[in-house]
Amino acid sequence: MAEPIYQYAAPPFAFGAIDDVVPFAFVIDTGVDALGLGAHEGKALLMVAAPLDPAAIVSTPAPPYPFGDVDSYSPLSFSWQGATRTIYPAATIGRSSLPGDTPANTYVPAKLTGAINFGVSLFSGADPVTAGSTGIGVLELTDPDGELDYMMGYNWDNAPIYLRRGEPAANFADWELVASLTGAGILANPQKKEIRLRDQGWRLRNAELHGLRYGGTGGSDGDAHLAGIIKPYCVGYVFNITPVAIGATLLCYQVSCSSIAAVTAVRDGGSPLSAGADYTTYPLLAAATVAPGTYATCLAQGLFRLGSSPVNGVTCDVTGDADVIDGQNGPTTRGQIARRIVTRMGAVRLNDATQIDFPALAAFASRQPAPVGWYWNAPINKADALYEVMRGCLGWWCVRLNGLFSLGQIEDPALVSPTLILSFPAAGVGERRVGEPQMTDWLPPRRATYIGFRQNYTVQGQSQLATGVSQADAAIYGAPVRFSTAFDQWTANAYPGAVVVYIANTGYRDQADSDAEAARQARLLMVPRYRYSVPVVMDPLADAVGRNTRIDNFNRLGFGAARQFWCCGVNATAGPYLQVDVWG
Repeated sequence: MAEPIYQYAAPPFAFGAIDDVVPFAFVIDTGVDALGLGAHEGKALLMVAAPLDPAAIVSTPAPPYPFGDVDSYSPLSFSWQGATRTIYPAATIGRSSLPGDTPANTYVPAKLTGAINFGVSLFSGADPVTAGSTGIGVLELTDPDGELDYMMGYNWDNAPIYLRRGEPAANFADWELVASLTGAGILANPQKKEIRLRDQGWRLRNAELHGLRYGGTGGSDGDAHLAGIIKPYCVGYVFNITPVAIGATLLCYQVSCSSIAAVTAVRDGGSPLSAGADYTTYPLLAAATVAPGTYATCLAQGLFRLGSSPVNGVTCDVTGDADVIDGQNGPTTRGQIARRIVTRMGAVRLNDATQIDFPALAAFASRQPAPVGWYWNAPINKADALYEVMRGCLGWWCVRLNGLFSLGQIEDPALVSPTLILSFPAAGVGERRVGEPQMTDWLPPRRATYIGFRQNYTVQGQSQLATGVSQADAAIYGAPVRFSTAFDQWTANAYPGAVVVYIANTGYRDQADSDAEAARQARLLMVPRYRYSVPVVMDPLADAVGRNTRIDNFNRLGFGAARQFWCCGVNATAGPYLQVDVWG
């Protein structure tokens, strides 16, 4: 069934007179659109933005003293300059809203062209191990009469920008949210305004993982030499990490800026120390008597303390982040850890209730239930931390145009049911919405896949180990990682250029899980894989990235009657086509 095409006007009555003060839309054509790729056509777009107005003055009551009690009969107030304003600068149609609409009784000019220039890619070329790129683009508003010149007085850097779409005559408040973006500045000339765009994933690429640093004031704040140094963060299961020595006198160490579930081992040069009591606060830990050769913990603050000075380097095994946040226990699997990174840590957080693609999260959790862990003791942004978490399983993540954080792992497209079907019509039959695929890259097959497990965060040579450490343990402490291997001799013989791929810090705790992942990746990548760009006349804001895609009726380049792919990127330009990148 084809989607209707609307004209924004009332039907003539009688032949030129309009019988209603409120114009509405009526169908003028239904087109030929059996696949629904034109479902967006005939609908209108509305731009909503919340830029900073530097000239705005905001006043608020003075802070309470002390913390809830105002020490004056007349509360004071203080002011500061600059506040965000919600504005409705343009739509693809010009119309006024009704009193009950949002915004109410407001005329929105028809200055939004509707052309969206935007692109995002989940990985580079045809290699799914590489990192993706942030979505960037431009939103164009025509303005030859200068009606929108007021926008130049606002700060558009990081301003929230929303695109809503709906039937032209329906209330703005009922229009669907189709894009949630951020501004990257504004460019202008006498004819138009251009709003530079970023997707919400840009926020994660420019946000520290947690941003917590030592003040160097002593105690749990660290000795003076730690001032300004980032605090460590441990999540899941980690092996042989070097903790941060926060108090030389008390021999106190920190492994995570969060609470932790357990310190499962502490070693002095590979020689294990005995576990002692746990204390609920740092002052109690600092005041405790810790016997030589043992250690005591304060799990609530990610700390432990030695009972005697170490002879060699101190390392430990930890089960990390145990914070319970809004009913979510400490994360120990890949999907749980990704969720905590984006919604529960640092100053920049996505909203857990409204900005998570929960079906995608559940599907990923079912595919990757293995126990994993990471230790970060140096500055890192959220996007790079997510890349580490997802890389070991050929995982991907993005913030969709609708503002939802989504993630998953690459599977064989031939084995998964498609959710997007692109039909290449025969010559002269119907309208043509799908253009010819163009190969843009290819990936040679793998002859061997090495997947790491139980990452060793502190590599120690023989001279750094105690004399009593066995040769078997010394070999473990001296190797940065252990590997599971999947090797295919047929691929090696058939493709002399076949590659060997090592993925070291995958986070896997157990060899059985890394064995399974190595075998899965070997099956997936033992054949050449290709990336194609397909021009499609469809919604430029379509939620296509990460979707399984089937191309029908092309019958060239080995496609046959139908061939399945996985959508790894999109690129919308000002023209009629959306470039859909598929992999398979």
